[in-house]
Amino acid sequence: MEFNNADIETFFSSKSVKYTIPVYQRAYAWQKQEWQTFLEDLKESLQGENQYFYGNILLEKINSSNKEFDIIDGQQRLTTVIIFIRAVINVLSEKETELSVEKFDREEIKKNYLIYQKRIKFIPVEYDSTAWEAIIVRNDGQFKPESTSQRRYVECKVFFEEELRKLTTEEILALFYKLQASEVNIITLSGKKESSLMFELQNNRGKELTNLEKIKAFFMYKIYSNTSADETENLIEGLSRTFEEIYRTLSYIAILNEDQVLRYHNQAYLNGYAYRNIDDVKDELLKSENPVNWIGEYSTNLLKSFKYIKEFEQDTIEEKRNLEKLGIPAWTWPFIMKGYQYYSNPLPQRREYLQLLEKIAFRDKLISTRAKFEDRLNPILKNFKGDFQNLSLSIKEMLGESCYWANYRFNEVLNGSYQLTSNTQAQLLRYIFWEYEKFIQNKGYSINEVELENEEIEHISPQTEPTDKNKSSGYDLNEKGLYDDEFKEKYLNSIGNLLLISKSHNASIGNKPFSEKLNSYRNNPLLNQQAEIKDYVDDLERPVWKREQITKRGKAIIDFVLKRWKIG
Repeated sequence: MEFNNADIETFFSSKSVKYTIPVYQRAYAWQKQEWQTFLEDLKESLQGENQYFYGNILLEKINSSNKEFDIIDGQQRLTTVIIFIRAVINVLSEKETELSVEKFDREEIKKNYLIYQKRIKFIPVEYDSTAWEAIIVRNDGQFKPESTSQRRYVECKVFFEEELRKLTTEEILALFYKLQASEVNIITLSGKKESSLMFELQNNRGKELTNLEKIKAFFMYKIYSNTSADETENLIEGLSRTFEEIYRTLSYIAILNEDQVLRYHNQAYLNGYAYRNIDDVKDELLKSENPVNWIGEYSTNLLKSFKYIKEFEQDTIEEKRNLEKLGIPAWTWPFIMKGYQYYSNPLPQRREYLQLLEKIAFRDKLISTRAKFEDRLNPILKNFKGDFQNLSLSIKEMLGESCYWANYRFNEVLNGSYQLTSNTQAQLLRYIFWEYEKFIQNKGYSINEVELENEEIEHISPQTEPTDKNKSSGYDLNEKGLYDDEFKEKYLNSIGNLLLISKSHNASIGNKPFSEKLNSYRNNPLLNQQAEIKDYVDDLERPVWKREQITKRGKAIIDFVLKRWKIG
């Protein structure tokens, strides 16, 4: 172990030096907050006379004669330094007429920090190296980044360029020269065993790594620690390719982040819903007879799970969209992974499978029980191997064993007691009414072509009684022109009194008499459920909307709900 001090310029200036971030390290993770701090610290250092200290750099010596080193710690800071220097080169190139070579030799700076005779001097993790060369070394503005870390290269470069353009040429040069003179402490290690130990220690200091990065790093460390030198290179290269593909796939996923995919994968294939954190993965690895093989199999299966989520996100079938409308509850994701494992190609089976998940999710959200739903689903999840009939039967048995999701609970929740008390309930009501609209629509009428502007849930019998007491309202009012307590409790917010409507339509009818509301439903029925209100009215000349009508319509909707979301 060697200890040295150097400034940034000396650290990079040797023509043959090459620094590489090994694959078991994290990808570039700094964001605007860190970039801003970096720049502010550099500006602040100009105010003092002391040398600016830029921290410790931990290296592993790979090839002494060729001055090749792996960066064990300090990779985020050094990556930012190089991106900042690229931004300085770009912005000062725009001011080229103001500069002499003596003040700023652009080509020499490139040789010192970016590339010398086709030898790139600083190389990030392997799966980002092509992007790094294009975006930073060659300054290719047309390159399309694929992963989050690659996008950060672009965003960081743009951030520094925008900030530097606010400064004068002399101010930019002052920052550049101050950075070049910044001091770093260099600790150089020899051998992978020593480096692996230092890596484990430095990653136990509370660094903000994602769990996926921690797993990747832990696997790399285990391979380094448990294999011979001639085996290590091929194993690391293979694992690197797997994680490169994981990050490439991740770049197409917006619906979940990397740690969520990791968590749901481990629930689906490792510990079920009992999965706690990545220590569970480490425990399973330590139990295995062949840890290296276990790492390979686990990583390959993890990549498949990322691909399943990508495939799900890109799927356009109606059953998938219905799950999205319900918010895709967390417990469904492990089932989604397994579903796309077994039913990726047979479309009818995939539709049937997703519809089953949607029905369970709907029941769970509608009834909002405090029961331990995941505990009941856990054995079903762990035992599911692609047999849909067995899965459906197990779900049906689970529902039969528990009163929480039984049909009578549907009726109880929906029939008069389903109140608009939360956003979740309002969201579910909208979903129910859109599905109900599909059910009652005329033949050949496509609901997908209809959109409501700022859709709302309308109370047919309004929440506030009409103020004009001299005008017949057609609502269930007492002699004082008010709703009685029973009506407020059982009917006002019941589903039979609710309707999907546009915000502008809702505002225009407010708490007008029912006859005026009915005319607006009949004359401008954007949805069939508005037009069908007349079917519940006995006398269209003197229409009323009271307990009888609300009960009758409510029963029709509840019957639909019970049939639409029936399981088995």
